[in-house]
Amino acid sequence: QELSTKLTQGSIATTALALMEDAPSASSAQNLILPDHSNWEAVTAAHILAHLLSKSTSQAATKAPLVLGPDMELPESAATLIVVCTTGAFSQSHMLRTVMLAAKSGLSHLAVITDEGFRFPTDNFLNDNQALVASLTGTPEQLLLILKRIFEQSAVSFNASGSDESLVKKAAEVAERMSRATQFLDLKDLDIKGPGEKDLIVSSISGKHMVLV
Repeated sequence: QELSTKLTQGSIATTALALMEDAPSASSAQNLILPDHSNWEAVTAAHILAHLLSKSTSQAATKAPLVLGPDMELPESAATLIVVCTTGAFSQSHMLRTVMLAAKSGLSHLAVITDEGFRFPTDNFLNDNQALVASLTGTPEQLLLILKRIFEQSAVSFNASGSDESLVKKAAEVAERMSRATQFLDLKDLDIKGPGEKDLIVSSISGKHMVLV
């Protein structure tokens, strides 16, 4: 069966999709999830994970994860960024720009992979995506360094088409890893082009995290 069909059959998936609009305020959210919005399955997996994580965090609204839309920038309150890793995700400008903004803001990172076909970025990434990278940054080597640092930690696998029991277990693993994710450091010279530059927080923010799914 296609993942899109499986997702709508599970009770957790059904609940998560029904609550897609019931999200915390973008201006105060601390925990963020970034999916590739050109990939419906990535977006669906992001909302399932957000639903499960919201049940495992405290009752404070700011702790409930917010799934970032394609035009959303990182709020000043951001403390954790969960990036949904799927095939082709790092060929999308919004994905790369948001990751760079998170890195420059001093967030931490953890990779959680929802697609078995996903492949980690290699040294050929810059050559394979020259036009895209040139449109996003004047420091392409820094971008490649960011992508490599993201995967220095072991990634967490999250199969959004799994059973309710396995989804709950994996979400708990993501939540635990979020609490000890590694922080980006020394990226003040990173050059970022395009939307969102004027809103960038350049100062160091302690205790911020970026988690990749």
